[in-house]
Amino acid sequence: MEILKKIIDKIEKKEVVLILSKEILEEYYRVLQYDEIKEKIKNKCLEIKQSVLKISTISEIIDVKSKITLIKDDPSDGSVLSL
Repeated sequence: MEILKKIIDKIEKKEVVLILSKEILEEYYRVLQYDEIKEKIKNKCLEIKQSVLKISTISEIIDVKSKITLIKDDPSDGSVLSL
């Protein structure tokens, strides 16, 4: 988790830019709803909402103009490639 803290610190200091799309944020939120993820989060609902809010406020949200559908097992993962 130390590396994650360093990355978030760099983003907050505007040393790097985190670029995401609405689709990626939605996928992130969806994955956080998995039971195996929720089991690792103490105060599930509150921490998940805070996490999504934090990521969305420190990132630059862009509109994706095209969709890539190369990943057949989980098409929602294509949102990452679409950036």
